[in-house]
Amino acid sequence: MKVLMILDKEFVLENKIGSAIKDMDSSDFTEKVLKLYFNKQLLNTFIESSKKISQKYFWEETVDVLIQRYNSFKFTKNKD
Repeated sequence: MKVLMILDKEFVLENKIGSAIKDMDSSDFTEKVLKLYFNKQLLNTFIESSKKISQKYFWEETVDVLIQRYNSFKFTKNKD
């Protein structure tokens, strides 16, 4: 299954997982694709950064962290 995600421009650029493309600009899109085609180092940077981000935001891992935090709270019964 392939998923198309629209990410925040700043998130993409800060995490080095892709390039921002001007809205509805096929020339800019073509330029960015060709840049990746000819610049394998940039392509590899995007690939490696994307792997790191996917691990960081992997849903099952995120859920585990949330469950751990939830379980760490001490709940007391309210005596109202």
